[in-house]
Amino acid sequence: MPAPTIIETDLCEVLAEMNKKLDTISADTNRRLDAIAADMNRKLETISSDVNQVQIRLATVETKVDNIEKRLDSMDKRFDKMEQQIEKVEDNQGRQVWALIGILFTAVVATSIRFVLTALPQT
Repeated sequence: MPAPTIIETDLCEVLAEMNKKLDTISADTNRRLDAIAADMNRKLETISSDVNQVQIRLATVETKVDNIEKRLDSMDKRFDKMEQQIEKVEDNQGRQVWALIGILFTAVVATSIRFVLTALPQT
């Protein structure tokens, strides 16, 4: 084998130095990517925790809304019953007014008849 020339020796050294630099760049890039991945994982865990809290709050709100809907239904039923009772009272009041008018009419007629009978001379 012939002896290496100066150019071949210089190329070997340049290639060795380039490999070292590439290894350094590769290691640095890997560290940075690992740091980015770890940061992203922390952020995803935080987001996941926040989403879980939102879901819990949403479930609480849904429960409260269900309770409010039940109360509204109950109040609607009560109002319906009250309307029916008011209608009955109004009907009864109308009947009572007519009964009172009848009683007053009868009293007026009876008083008139008595007045007429007592005013006539008796024989």
